[in-house]
Amino acid sequence: MAGLRPGSGYAVRVRPVVALAGVDPVQWEVVAHPSPPVCFTTQPSLPSQMKPPLQVSRDRRELKVKWNEPEEPGGVAMRLSYQLFMAPPPQDWPQPPDAQGYVEVYRGPERSARITRLLPGSRYTCWVLASNALGCGPPGQVALCSTKASVPDAPAPPVPLAATQTSITLQWQAPAHHGSPITTFTLERDQGHLPALQPSAPGPGGAFGLAYAGPATQAVVAGLRPGHMYRFRLKADNDEGCSFWSELLVAGTAASAPGPPQGLSSSSVTQSQATVELQALSQPAAEMMGSEWLRIFEGPGTACA
Repeated sequence: MAGLRPGSGYAVRVRPVVALAGVDPVQWEVVAHPSPPVCFTTQPSLPSQMKPPLQVSRDRRELKVKWNEPEEPGGVAMRLSYQLFMAPPPQDWPQPPDAQGYVEVYRGPERSARITRLLPGSRYTCWVLASNALGCGPPGQVALCSTKASVPDAPAPPVPLAATQTSITLQWQAPAHHGSPITTFTLERDQGHLPALQPSAPGPGGAFGLAYAGPATQAVVAGLRPGHMYRFRLKADNDEGCSFWSELLVAGTAASAPGPPQGLSSSSVTQSQATVELQALSQPAAEMMGSEWLRIFEGPGTACA
């Protein structure tokens, strides 16, 4: 007898059948009593190959998978145990991966498992190995699973490439998008301040305003004032939402030479000395000096530089 299942019990009996000569066997048949049954159990075997596990649910950083028993467990009375393998490994997994990049993420009798510490918007391959008292069966068939997409990581601060008296060229790198491509970068700047002055709250240069929004990774920020420092911050958006702001970049425009002085006047003129005062400076000299008057000479001389 062939086609029996491993580790299974069977009962067999024999019943003789007598065929009469000259009689149609379809209409007439003599059947004797059967023999007493003989019982036996086939030898157990290793489990058969497991089918691919099924993805039941997913989140941004975890997956739940389940699987069915193997078609052939190896025996009726065999207790099965399962091992679930995954590649690439979850984050900070304590065991190193094997030569194929897989790590064991579950071991036990249950036919489902929840895997955590995964990356958003990432793909993972997994397979199940079944074992019984005799040992392990062949490696199971591989399934492809994926976590949900998420917002991008916070980008690194932009990098200044060039600066003129009225503009700064900035460049940046796209952060990890976690399964949903980045659609827009948003660059903001403050109102700027002079390096020598202490700006007031809410911070150096005041509030932030939009400087650029679009898919490019480089922008020229124009309309700035010479010799000023500016703070920049960057964020990235995809279909899942927006990232956190990057750390601040502080960059400055090139300084320009002050224009000719205006409003020069003299006061307190005596026979031997005079006081010359500068009433105003042209831009950007006035910004560099603030609102205070600057006394540039006082003494008996007839000329000053």
